[in-house]
Amino acid sequence: MRIRGRVAELVDALDSKSSSRKRVKVQVLSRPPNNSMKPIPVQQRIKTQPYVVGGCLIVKDDKFLLVQEAVAEAGTWNHPAGWLDLGEDIATGAKREAEEETGLQLKITGLLGVYPILKSKEGAPNHAVKFIYIAKPLTTNLVLDKNEIADARWFTLSEVETLEKEHVLRDIDIINQIKDYQGGRVYPIEAVKQITDQMGYTLNSNTTPSEKLG
Repeated sequence: MRIRGRVAELVDALDSKSSSRKRVKVQVLSRPPNNSMKPIPVQQRIKTQPYVVGGCLIVKDDKFLLVQEAVAEAGTWNHPAGWLDLGEDIATGAKREAEEETGLQLKITGLLGVYPILKSKEGAPNHAVKFIYIAKPLTTNLVLDKNEIADARWFTLSEVETLEKEHVLRDIDIINQIKDYQGGRVYPIEAVKQITDQMGYTLNSNTTPSEKLG
């Protein structure tokens, strides 16, 4: 066929031109025996694009546990929350962050919602997408890392609204979260699916970690 002949001519021509160039080494992929990966903490926080935060609204006797920031926006009160690690399930990350910031053992009982928030930091937009879960404390002894958390207290909704009026509530959407909870707007944890691990392939030997496919 004329078309097949033309394709063959093009392949020959490309072959001829590439003979004097460095050839690209093709790596063969193979599936490792274990597809899972351990979550990797974020080394550099880039805020020039939206980013994911996992957090908990910790509830006890219709009061809500907030933590006082010691570093970022120091002195303000916030729900326990933080950046998701690479390869970490969102609910797991939210529980981890809340337990790290309070020292409590927690049980996640439901998904409160996804609360995107846009703030200004040093004149630049800061866009966090926050997955907030309802958590029940299984222990009572607060253990705080004073390098990150200055204090932790239980608040009623009206007290949280007072914090906002005094401009010491870090994220004003916390008020909406509490109202959603009190209004019964809580969803199953399964509404956010567990992470799908599609990193089931690695490059064969002779490669460095930076060459592995992501």
